[in-house]
Amino acid sequence: MKKFLIFITLSLFNFSISFAENYLNLKSFNDLIYGKNILDIRCFDTVQGYAYIKHDRIDFNKKIVVIPNYKLPFDKSSSDLKINYMGNLLDSYSFYSLNLKTLILEEKYINKKDSKRLNIKKKIKNKKDAFKIFDSIEPTFTRSFECTEFWGFKLEDFGKKIHESILNEASSLSNKPRCKGTGILGPDDPSINWNNCVGFKKLNYGYYIGEFEDGYLEGQGIEFKRIGKTISQIFVGNFKEDSLDGLITGFHDVNTYDENIDDPNNRKSWKTTTKYIEGEIDSYIGITQLKTQR
Repeated sequence: MKKFLIFITLSLFNFSISFAENYLNLKSFNDLIYGKNILDIRCFDTVQGYAYIKHDRIDFNKKIVVIPNYKLPFDKSSSDLKINYMGNLLDSYSFYSLNLKTLILEEKYINKKDSKRLNIKKKIKNKKDAFKIFDSIEPTFTRSFECTEFWGFKLEDFGKKIHESILNEASSLSNKPRCKGTGILGPDDPSINWNNCVGFKKLNYGYYIGEFEDGYLEGQGIEFKRIGKTISQIFVGNFKEDSLDGLITGFHDVNTYDENIDDPNNRKSWKTTTKYIEGEIDSYIGITQLKTQR
């Protein structure tokens, strides 16, 4: 009985270590994937055959929505689960409401003719509380979009800061020091001498952040894979001699085509669980639509 209890205790202890070292738990990584501080969304018009319409960046720290050439402040009517913001072009107005749980974007649109007739410009003089106008008027029309989160543009704009945060957290979680320098491809690669440390290495298709042993990508790590110019796929899990090995969690953003994901028009971002053996796919365990965590 005593030996049995010792076995159970050691098994639980080993399980807790394995779970604790899982890089899926890194705060900076979750902020990147799920947009906790900055959320990039890509939206599609469901009526027009899911045609791609727009992408916006929601900055929760600055309380603004960034769209091409404009920075739109959160309306006063915004809440923890809904962001309201307004844009205007040539005296026509779009009032957007983004549900942060479902990522459904509702637009109330007032065209130029109606905006002049209703004197909208004067009524929304206080632009911080512009949505109050709908207490007394009706929009020209309303429509909705299905949106999904993606992360490629954030890595382009803030990559260095994000990488540094992930590296520091990974080093702490693995209880291993940071590797010295930056790993590269070629004869001057310092990573060939890295051992028992956590580092950053550039690859011919992207880059890797994680543990190294005897110069190899070995242990827990995150592989960022570039498709075209943008990082569109991210794989998290165990590596063995430079290759994925074991159960791997993959994140595939809206730009990515994968024959195993039933999304031919690339309208959503996806999360997969796949079993790898020495870099080769053994089996797909699960495929689910990526959901916000709010």
